[in-house]
Amino acid sequence: MVNHIAAASGIPNDSSWTVSALAGLGIAEGIETALSVGQRVFPVDMWATASCGAMERLPVYPCVGTLHIFADRDPAEHGIKAARACAARWVKAGTDVRIVQPKAAGDWNDVAKEIAA
Repeated sequence: MVNHIAAASGIPNDSSWTVSALAGLGIAEGIETALSVGQRVFPVDMWATASCGAMERLPVYPCVGTLHIFADRDPAEHGIKAARACAARWVKAGTDVRIVQPKAAGDWNDVAKEIAA
């Protein structure tokens, strides 16, 4: 029902709004990874992207002081490539950006599981 209301009022379904400045924002590919980072790895407000492509295209939000990109360490390097593409646009816009990857192959959800064990 909410999607129908949003569509009827002219608000795109994939929109988001910020109501205050964020000292730091973290992003990760996938909801599980973003939740794991925010709850167990690094205490920062987290947003999940739906894919590497969505991470690459994440719009620059001027209210974000520092963007922390939690990239997967996958064999094909899709995670780091997406992180670097995103970071390049944000740095060009004047945002401080930090890219972090797990030391071992995998994603940050794997790291969170190790921390919890």
